Order: sequence, then structure tokens, then C-alpha cells
Amino acid sequence: TVPIATTPAAAMGLALFYGGLIQLLAGLGEFRIGNNFYALMFCSYAGYWLSLGALYVTGTFGFQSVYTDTTVFGKTLGIFYLGWTIFTLFLLIGSIRTNVFTVIFLVFLWITYVLFTASHFLSDDQYLTQKYNLARAAGAIGIFTAVIGWIAGFAHFLKKDENAYFEIPVIDISRRDRALNGPAKTGTA
Repeated sequence: TVPIATTPAAAMGLALFYGGLIQLLAGLGEFRIGNNFYALMFCSYAGYWLSLGALYVTGTFGFQSVYTDTTVFGKTLGIFYLGWTIFTLFLLIGSIRTNVFTVIFLVFLWITYVLFTASHFLSDDQYLTQKYNLARAAGAIGIFTAVIGWIAGFAHFLKKDENAYFEIPVIDISRRDRALNGPAKTGTA
């Protein structure tokens, strides 16, 4: 296993380019086709990954060098994650009329952010074990969340008889079809 105190610098290339750049491009693509919810979601989380990468890439931006006390930096990250926790909760509320995969994804992402927020607000001196356990739990749930996101991405991408032999149902819970087609007809005319 990877020790919990390992520097996250090794994953920052992935954070900057896959989490940041690729999601930004996906968000711009969603904006281009008029899908504002997913445009906001992709572009915002691209900003999250780019800003997280900027915090941890050493020598480039130098954000960490400002903090001589690691406890203060930890609390700063707690505020950073608290902001993303609140934003994710708002997106979760807004996703209620999208599809089941998006709702489940945002539920687990919100849990991940809650755990990361709590882990960064714990004191290094008194609660080091609990802090690391919360961070481990957040990481594990975050990996599970990523898998849900990938499955949801493939579910939107795979179209039976077009580019795949099967489809993964996303279970649409929007009212878009009902609004366009009017109320369901129950009898014959």
C-alpha cells in the first residue's frame, strides 16, 4: 500500500491533464451543445483539479512555500475542500432531474469531500491517526466515485447497434420527454 503521508506530487500530472485539461475540454463540449448542467459540472471540477495541481506542483507556483506551519496549510486545505463540499451539494440538488448515474456519482463525491474536509480540519498533534483514517476513507471512496464516473461516461458513450453490442442504462429521471410530448395517453381515442 501507499503510505498516507506520501506526497501527492506523483499524481499531479494526472490531476492537471486528465482531471483538469480533459474535463475542461469536455465541459466546453457540453456547453457547445447547450447542456449547461454538465458544462458547469465538468468545467468546475476541471478548475478543482487544476487548482489542486497548482497547490502541489513544487517549484512552479510556490503556494506551499508561503506556509511555514503545516497545520495552517492543512486548515487552508480544509477550507478549500469545504468550498468544494458545498458546491458538490448544490450540484447534487441540481442533478435530481438528470439520471441515476449522475446522482449516485455526486452523492459519493460529496461524501469524499466531506471526509477530506474533516481530515484537514483535524489537528496533527492530537488526532493524527483519525486524520489519516479519514483521508484513507476519502481516498477509497474517491476511487469508487471515479469508477462510477467512468461507468457513467461509458454509459453515455456506448450506443447499441451504433458503436457497441450492448448499452449501460443510465436511468433517465428527467421530465424532459414528458414536457415535450405532453401527458401520457392512457386510453384510445
